[in-house]
Amino acid sequence: MIAPDVLERTVAELASRPKHEKVRALVYRLLTDALGADSTQIDFERQVPEVRGRIDALLGRTIIEIKSDLRRELSDAKLQLSRYLPQREGETGQRYVGLTTDGAEFIAYETDGDGLRELTRHETKRDKPRNLVAWLEGVVTVQDRVPADALNIIN
Repeated sequence: MIAPDVLERTVAELASRPKHEKVRALVYRLLTDALGADSTQIDFERQVPEVRGRIDALLGRTIIEIKSDLRRELSDAKLQLSRYLPQREGETGQRYVGLTTDGAEFIAYETDGDGLRELTRHETKRDKPRNLVAWLEGVVTVQDRVPADALNIIN
């Protein structure tokens, strides 16, 4: 579990839109330390030759597209997710969530026919770091498949 002071610093830095590589490092910290994802579950810069691209991060059934500033790059992020999501879904037969972020804003999408549909978005607030973790918990699918055991069927 992530220490409260580390979470506060991480979220404060994300809120400042610290550019692509720093956002990637800070999101990685949240995925592993706050959401409990195993580092080996996160695949960075995954080649997708079928659509001539590279997924910034792949965790379970969540594709993450990182940008420096979504205010300028949202259309590019959506274009990339509109290629990556159907490709992964077609390859695996499973639904995926596409997540784009610049640190200050997080937006989740799913495929909808031939396009994308926005599911939810979150604005990073420096003074409410747990809100970002709670939002991510509701959006990020850490496991590729949820095992069909008694606990998961009951839940």
